[in-house]
Amino acid sequence: MTNRLFDASVAPAAVPEADARGPWAYLWWLVRIRPWPLVLSAVLGTVWMVPLALVPLVIGRAIDEAGRGAGQGGLYLWSLTALGLGVLQAVAGAGLIQAAVSAEAHALSYTHRVLVRQVVRLGATLRGKARSGDVAASAAADVESIGNAFEVVGRTIGAVFAAVLVAVALTATSPVLGLAVLIGVPAAVLGIGPLLRPLQERDEAQREHMGVATSQAGDIVAGLRILRGIGGEAGFAERFRRTSQEVRRAGESAGRMEAWLQAAGVLLPGLVTVGIVWLGARLALQGSITAGELVAFYGASAFLTLPVSTATEAAETLSLAK
Repeated sequence: MTNRLFDASVAPAAVPEADARGPWAYLWWLVRIRPWPLVLSAVLGTVWMVPLALVPLVIGRAIDEAGRGAGQGGLYLWSLTALGLGVLQAVAGAGLIQAAVSAEAHALSYTHRVLVRQVVRLGATLRGKARSGDVAASAAADVESIGNAFEVVGRTIGAVFAAVLVAVALTATSPVLGLAVLIGVPAAVLGIGPLLRPLQERDEAQREHMGVATSQAGDIVAGLRILRGIGGEAGFAERFRRTSQEVRRAGESAGRMEAWLQAAGVLLPGLVTVGIVWLGARLALQGSITAGELVAFYGASAFLTLPVSTATEAAETLSLAK
């Protein structure tokens, strides 16, 4: 965790893993003490994501069955298969929400306990180790980031599994298109990586400014009678105004970087989709693939924007949680 309250030198005894190994040890400790919400979230995330990946392939087969004119049996079969996948996705999605929220609540509740226990343990020495605003900033931002990281785990595991499944299915149909997917999707994910470090730095700067502003506000309220007695209200108000503007500017900077990250999460997989559709259309004109397979390739490549965006969200939340 980024806050100095969780420094290894003052880690509570109840969290033995929060030592010099860093924040990942604390996250792993949270997983170890109650793994089942995350396990269930991962399973349901996979069951929820896989039907989304298979529906375009099933629809493509249904189109080919209708084009062959060999009767309605095959068309009905694949249509019912698509319906069954939709029902399975709906049921798994409902369960995924419950499991993900449970995992998030687990992380939030335990981290709040650790934070409160640490504040109580430090007692009067807290002021020498951290500002009072750091406590509020941790409770408001850092703890929430840890909860968000646990919430996204199930969807991320499902996204990875579904992306691999789509790549294998496309490779079995057309090795050229499958190779394009296997190269394009990881490249899109890696292209987002350089934006994560600047986002983490700007979010940390925003949290630091917010902690200073919170501390100043607390000091002003605590010393309000004295300030009125010496006529210092205007001076402290101007000082707090400047500090709040620094918080605003830091938030805008972090927001701009997050916007770039979200834009890259849409643009890069979109370029992969355009490339796959263009290549698939050329193969369809050459007769290498059927019209149904072309539709399946388009649907599958459009679906891949979801795993990439989920991976982007997971990378962002994990970078903020550690």
